[in-house]
Amino acid sequence: MRARHILAGICLALGGCGGGGGQSGQDISRGLQSEDPSQRVGAAVRAGNAHLRQAVPLLVDRLDDPDVEVRFAAIGALRRITGEDFDYRFNEPAGRRAPAVGRWRQWLARENQPGPRPGAPPASQGFQP
Repeated sequence: MRARHILAGICLALGGCGGGGGQSGQDISRGLQSEDPSQRVGAAVRAGNAHLRQAVPLLVDRLDDPDVEVRFAAIGALRRITGEDFDYRFNEPAGRRAPAVGRWRQWLARENQPGPRPGAPPASQGFQP
């Protein structure tokens, strides 16, 4: 059963399985909130591949998902998008994952505050690749 979730997620992430390849952020958002774990896995993979920063809050929510493959895909996407992992271990019991999930939520709260973030260049410098 678990292998089906992983395969379905990979299939969805690659745009196969009869679905379209290009998906909007809204499609990914719906996928991350789906009742179907394979949809959540696929959406997390797509969000990570697209470096979809607006998916980060939903991906953080998926760190508490009851399905281990969803948690695995969520932390992979978060690492890819943010470069962080806050020592989160997807295969730990909920109680042992909780401190890392808390660190993710604290980070997310800081990221969503108005004004410049620590370490960010001043707005007058513009975008630097």
